[in-house]
Amino acid sequence: MKLSLILSLILLLSASLLVDASPLIYRRGECSEVIGDTEEPYDVPSKIKPPGEFKFYVYAKGIQSYMCNTTAGNWTFVGPEATLMNVIDGKPEDVIGKHYFQETAVNGGKATWEATTDCDSSLVIGKVAETLNAPNSNDIPWLLIDKTDTSREEAFSDIKNIVRIKTKKGVSPPNKDCGTKFDDKELVNIDYTTDYLFYT
Repeated sequence: MKLSLILSLILLLSASLLVDASPLIYRRGECSEVIGDTEEPYDVPSKIKPPGEFKFYVYAKGIQSYMCNTTAGNWTFVGPEATLMNVIDGKPEDVIGKHYFQETAVNGGKATWEATTDCDSSLVIGKVAETLNAPNSNDIPWLLIDKTDTSREEAFSDIKNIVRIKTKKGVSPPNKDCGTKFDDKELVNIDYTTDYLFYT
Protein backbone atom coordinates (compact mmCIF):
# COMPACT_ATOMS: atom_id res chain seq x y z
CA MET A 1 0.00 0.00 0.00
CA LYS A 2 2.82 2.40 0.90
CA LEU A 3 4.66 1.56 -2.31
CA SER A 4 1.53 2.30 -4.34
CA LEU A 5 1.13 5.66 -2.59
CA ILE A 6 4.79 6.55 -3.20
CA LEU A 7 4.51 5.66 -6.90
CA SER A 8 1.38 7.80 -7.21
CA LEU A 9 3.15 10.76 -5.62
CA ILE A 10 6.13 10.32 -7.96
CA LEU A 11 3.82 10.30 -11.01
CA LEU A 12 2.04 13.45 -9.83
CA LEU A 13 5.33 15.24 -9.19
CA SER A 14 6.69 14.21 -12.59
CA ALA A 15 3.58 15.50 -14.36
CA SER A 16 3.88 18.87 -12.59
CA LEU A 17 7.50 19.24 -13.71
CA LEU A 18 6.94 18.39 -17.36
CA VAL A 19 7.73 21.16 -19.84
CA ASP A 20 5.04 21.81 -22.42
CA ALA A 21 6.04 19.84 -25.52
CA SER A 22 4.85 22.65 -27.76
CA PRO A 23 7.74 24.64 -29.26
CA LEU A 24 5.81 27.82 -28.51
CA ILE A 25 6.35 28.01 -24.78
CA TYR A 26 9.64 27.90 -22.92
CA ARG A 27 9.56 27.63 -19.15
CA ARG A 28 12.32 28.42 -16.68
CA GLY A 29 11.18 27.74 -13.13
CA GLU A 30 8.09 29.84 -12.51
CA CYS A 31 8.84 32.11 -15.43
CA SER A 32 7.05 31.47 -18.72
CA GLU A 33 8.51 32.86 -21.94
CA VAL A 34 6.32 32.83 -25.02
CA ILE A 35 8.11 33.73 -28.23
CA GLY A 36 6.03 32.42 -31.13
CA ASP A 37 5.55 29.48 -33.46
CA THR A 38 8.81 27.81 -34.51
CA GLU A 39 7.29 26.07 -37.56
CA GLU A 40 7.86 28.16 -40.71
CA PRO A 41 4.27 28.71 -41.88
CA TYR A 42 4.65 29.06 -45.66
CA ASP A 43 7.03 29.66 -48.54
CA VAL A 44 8.39 33.18 -48.60
CA PRO A 45 8.74 34.78 -52.08
CA SER A 46 12.37 34.87 -53.20
CA LYS A 47 12.49 38.68 -53.36
CA ILE A 48 11.93 38.98 -49.61
CA LYS A 49 13.43 35.66 -48.51
CA PRO A 50 16.35 36.21 -46.10
CA PRO A 51 19.48 34.03 -46.25
CA GLY A 52 19.43 33.00 -42.59
CA GLU A 53 17.65 30.31 -40.61
CA PHE A 54 13.99 30.67 -39.64
CA LYS A 55 13.52 31.02 -35.87
CA PHE A 56 9.85 31.82 -35.13
CA TYR A 57 6.91 33.91 -36.24
CA VAL A 58 4.22 35.96 -34.53
CA TYR A 59 0.88 37.51 -35.44
CA ALA A 60 0.51 41.28 -35.25
CA LYS A 61 -2.65 43.35 -34.93
CA GLY A 62 -2.64 47.12 -34.72
CA ILE A 63 -2.61 50.34 -36.70
CA GLN A 64 -0.57 52.09 -39.38
CA SER A 65 -0.57 55.86 -38.79
CA TYR A 66 -0.50 58.47 -41.55
CA MET A 67 -0.41 62.28 -41.53
CA CYS A 68 -2.17 64.43 -44.10
CA ASN A 69 0.20 66.74 -45.99
CA THR A 70 -1.92 69.22 -47.93
CA THR A 71 1.12 70.97 -49.45
CA ALA A 72 2.20 67.77 -51.20
CA GLY A 73 -1.36 66.48 -51.50
CA ASN A 74 -0.52 63.08 -50.04
CA TRP A 75 -0.02 61.10 -46.85
CA THR A 76 3.16 60.79 -44.80
CA PHE A 77 3.70 57.48 -43.04
CA VAL A 78 4.17 58.10 -39.30
CA GLY A 79 4.61 54.55 -38.00
CA PRO A 80 2.96 51.42 -36.65
CA GLU A 81 1.58 50.50 -33.27
CA ALA A 82 0.78 46.82 -32.94
CA THR A 83 0.44 44.01 -30.45
CA LEU A 84 2.47 40.85 -31.10
CA MET A 85 0.88 37.50 -30.29
CA ASN A 86 2.14 33.94 -30.37
CA VAL A 87 0.41 31.49 -32.72
CA ILE A 88 -0.91 28.14 -31.49
CA ASP A 89 -2.53 25.71 -33.94
CA GLY A 90 -2.78 28.51 -36.48
CA LYS A 91 -4.55 30.91 -34.11
CA PRO A 92 -3.17 33.97 -32.26
CA GLU A 93 -3.14 33.46 -28.51
CA ASP A 94 -1.11 35.26 -25.83
CA VAL A 95 0.33 38.76 -26.15
CA ILE A 96 4.12 38.45 -26.19
CA GLY A 97 5.31 41.85 -27.36
CA LYS A 98 4.74 45.11 -29.22
CA HIS A 99 5.76 46.71 -32.51
CA TYR A 100 6.45 50.42 -32.92
CA PHE A 101 8.86 53.03 -34.31
CA GLN A 102 11.83 54.47 -32.42
CA GLU A 103 11.68 58.27 -32.18
CA THR A 104 15.25 58.48 -33.50
CA ALA A 105 16.68 56.03 -36.01
CA VAL A 106 19.24 53.53 -34.68
CA ASN A 107 21.84 52.80 -37.36
CA GLY A 108 19.25 53.82 -39.91
CA GLY A 109 16.41 51.73 -38.49
CA LYS A 110 13.26 52.74 -36.59
CA ALA A 111 10.96 49.72 -36.81
CA THR A 112 11.09 47.89 -33.46
CA TRP A 113 9.83 44.54 -32.20
CA GLU A 114 10.02 44.28 -28.42
CA ALA A 115 9.23 41.28 -26.21
CA THR A 116 7.12 42.08 -23.13
CA THR A 117 6.87 38.76 -21.30
CA ASP A 118 8.00 38.19 -17.70
CA CYS A 119 11.16 36.45 -18.95
CA ASP A 120 11.98 38.50 -22.01
CA SER A 121 12.45 42.20 -22.69
CA SER A 122 14.69 41.83 -25.74
CA LEU A 123 14.13 43.87 -28.87
CA VAL A 124 15.27 44.12 -32.47
CA ILE A 125 15.33 47.27 -34.60
CA GLY A 126 15.38 47.18 -38.39
CA LYS A 127 15.02 49.00 -41.69
CA VAL A 128 13.37 47.97 -44.96
CA ALA A 129 15.65 46.17 -47.42
CA GLU A 130 13.12 44.94 -50.00
CA THR A 131 9.46 45.61 -50.75
CA LEU A 132 6.95 43.34 -52.49
CA ASN A 133 3.42 44.41 -53.39
CA ALA A 134 0.77 42.43 -51.55
CA PRO A 135 -1.55 40.33 -53.75
CA ASN A 136 -4.39 42.71 -52.84
CA SER A 137 -3.78 46.41 -53.47
CA ASN A 138 -5.85 47.26 -50.37
CA ASP A 139 -3.17 45.63 -48.20
CA ILE A 140 0.18 47.15 -47.24
CA PRO A 141 3.26 45.65 -48.95
CA TRP A 142 5.21 42.62 -47.81
CA LEU A 143 8.71 43.47 -46.60
CA LEU A 144 12.19 42.13 -45.98
CA ILE A 145 13.75 44.02 -43.08
CA ASP A 146 17.43 44.08 -42.10
CA LYS A 147 18.41 44.29 -38.45
CA THR A 148 20.17 47.52 -37.48
CA ASP A 149 20.43 46.82 -33.75
CA THR A 150 19.38 44.45 -30.96
CA SER A 151 19.17 44.93 -27.23
CA ARG A 152 19.22 42.60 -24.24
CA GLU A 153 19.19 38.82 -24.41
CA GLU A 154 16.50 36.24 -25.23
CA ALA A 155 14.17 35.89 -28.23
CA PHE A 156 15.09 38.89 -30.39
CA SER A 157 18.79 39.19 -29.51
CA ASP A 158 20.10 37.03 -32.39
CA ILE A 159 17.64 38.12 -35.10
CA LYS A 160 19.18 39.35 -38.36
CA ASN A 161 16.11 39.66 -40.62
CA ILE A 162 12.36 40.10 -40.31
CA VAL A 163 9.79 39.37 -43.01
CA ARG A 164 6.38 41.05 -43.03
CA ILE A 165 3.96 38.85 -44.95
CA LYS A 166 0.25 38.02 -45.29
CA THR A 167 -0.74 41.62 -44.63
CA LYS A 168 -4.36 42.70 -44.33
CA LYS A 169 -5.41 46.35 -44.73
CA GLY A 170 -3.24 49.19 -43.39
CA VAL A 171 -3.16 51.28 -46.60
CA SER A 172 -3.45 55.07 -46.27
CA PRO A 173 -6.64 56.84 -47.44
CA PRO A 174 -6.72 58.14 -51.05
CA ASN A 175 -4.62 61.25 -51.64
CA LYS A 176 -7.73 63.15 -52.69
CA ASP A 177 -9.05 62.82 -49.13
CA CYS A 178 -6.09 64.80 -47.78
CA GLY A 179 -7.29 68.41 -47.62
CA THR A 180 -10.92 67.51 -48.26
CA LYS A 181 -12.00 64.93 -45.68
CA PHE A 182 -8.90 65.46 -43.55
CA ASP A 183 -7.09 68.63 -42.49
CA ASP A 184 -3.39 69.39 -42.88
CA LYS A 185 -1.25 67.44 -40.37
CA GLU A 186 -4.27 65.42 -39.26
CA LEU A 187 -3.40 61.87 -38.20
CA VAL A 188 -5.34 58.87 -39.45
CA ASN A 189 -4.96 55.40 -37.96
CA ILE A 190 -5.68 52.45 -40.26
CA ASP A 191 -6.19 48.95 -38.83
CA TYR A 192 -3.92 46.19 -40.09
CA THR A 193 -2.84 42.63 -39.36
CA THR A 194 0.17 40.66 -40.52
CA ASP A 195 2.59 37.86 -39.71
CA TYR A 196 6.19 38.74 -38.81
CA LEU A 197 8.74 36.01 -39.48
CA PHE A 198 12.10 36.20 -37.70
CA TYR A 199 15.40 34.80 -39.01
CA THR A 200 18.85 34.43 -37.48
